[in-house]
Amino acid sequence: MTRGRTAPQKAADVAAHKGRAALIEMAFDSGTLRLAIAPFNITVGADVFVATGAAFEMTAVEETAAGFEGFEVSLSGVDSAIEAIMASEQYRGRIIRVLEQRFDANDAKVGAAQVQSIGRMRAMGHTDNVKDQSARVWLQAEHFDAEFEQPMVIRFTDADQQRKYPGDVGGEFLASLQDRVITRASKS
Repeated sequence: MTRGRTAPQKAADVAAHKGRAALIEMAFDSGTLRLAIAPFNITVGADVFVATGAAFEMTAVEETAAGFEGFEVSLSGVDSAIEAIMASEQYRGRIIRVLEQRFDANDAKVGAAQVQSIGRMRAMGHTDNVKDQSARVWLQAEHFDAEFEQPMVIRFTDADQQRKYPGDVGGEFLASLQDRVITRASKS
């Protein structure tokens, strides 16, 4: 994907030695949780993304009936303290951003971190595998601008007009105009 990528990042895409890290930023009431799927902490501006070393997977999600379109992020091997924060906080409707930071062969940053996806958290859960004692946290998010793409139900009634614009008298005549036949006079 070349959309929104800087020239140094495009060059790193085709370089012999390159690397990248996924950065996940989740907004909660107690603060913003920033995780780096990398072997070391990554600083972006004033924000520090804490290295988790966890396995990361991101997939697209689409539900046609509700018009939901988004993504699912899953993390394996997350520290139990981070898992507890994610499980205990109110998450529905909160912002999640997934960024990508590119590196060259010397682990130096290539350009600025680029936002890959931004959304509102919709569902979260975790699964524990007792056999190999591993845990997986998954989070489903709706694209941030999806709520603007959903159709809005608009009723042209005086009550709805008063709710939106208190004191407006334009809607009071709607009932009398309903089911009227409008004819056009022809010029002769």
